[in-house]
Amino acid sequence: MKIKSKIFGAVDIGEEYWEEHEITLNGRDFTCVLTTFWEDEATSEDEKLALRVGNLLDRLAGLDVAARAELLARYHKGDDIKESYIIHHFEDCGEECAAQIAQKLGTKEHDHLLFLSKLELNSVSPGFEERLVLTCDYTIGMDITQYLLVVKFDEQGNILGVDVES
Repeated sequence: MKIKSKIFGAVDIGEEYWEEHEITLNGRDFTCVLTTFWEDEATSEDEKLALRVGNLLDRLAGLDVAARAELLARYHKGDDIKESYIIHHFEDCGEECAAQIAQKLGTKEHDHLLFLSKLELNSVSPGFEERLVLTCDYTIGMDITQYLLVVKFDEQGNILGVDVES
């Protein structure tokens, strides 16, 4: 199935696809992995689905803004993002990890909001789970941690959920 996206270009994806792309999104440069996964409801030959996926990927800049706003809101509510992701990385991941985070942040201070602002969009995964979804994985750096903040969107751009994964 061929998809066309302003951000990722023309991509020929099959049932499973994985490729790194250099992208600029909202003024930030990233190496972002585009990966796909399909269940029986969607086939790799579905041209209508390819158009829908391309349209969803074209809205990635706005979805990124929405994801970051949701992560910040959840941080302020004190949910898993604060305890299981941010505090974990400042206090539980060891000296080497702490040094890498300090280097990335430019300070040894445990500045949670600065930490959130430095998150990188690591991967984008359109997939079909009863409906078309777009999964966006954020990290403080894959060279620092395997932990991810995962934000899932439906086709209309509504946030379906946010999880901490490792």
